[in-house]
Amino acid sequence: MITPDEQPPSSRLDHYVPRYQWQTQHSLESSASRESCYKALVNAEPDSMRVSLLLNLRGLQSRGTLKESFLHNGFTLLEESPPDAFIVGLVCKPWVWGGEIGCYGSPEEWLNDNRVGFARIATVLGTEEMAGKTRYWMFIKPFSGFIRRAWLHGAKRKAEQLLQNLS
Repeated sequence: MITPDEQPPSSRLDHYVPRYQWQTQHSLESSASRESCYKALVNAEPDSMRVSLLLNLRGLQSRGTLKESFLHNGFTLLEESPPDAFIVGLVCKPWVWGGEIGCYGSPEEWLNDNRVGFARIATVLGTEEMAGKTRYWMFIKPFSGFIRRAWLHGAKRKAEQLLQNLS
């Protein structure tokens, strides 16, 4: 039997959102180590006014790092296993300004919120090793693809700057 820690991240996401209407994936490759890529991804900050504007238009705020922004905007940290992935989730009404976001103290509370008329949104952010390169990946589209790609590019720049500084 495979334990949750042994499952690939997309399978772990299935634990939190077993049925969904759509899914997307975005990735970049980097020559930096997995550990550096993961640290850069978690600590990435939006480096674009367009990202901040798009978040604001959705009623969200960009606060510090990517992880801090998720948590500040009501996402629940469902799982974290560096340097593989972290998974965050939100139960809300994204079609309503402010969206009646639920606040949860644990993944179990998040999983047990079965209110009718609310959307369950989850995303996985992490790294995987691929033939000497590290690949960032993200699942489920809670925001526009532009925002995710901008964060990925920022994380890649940070990871590769760390690699250059070590050389």
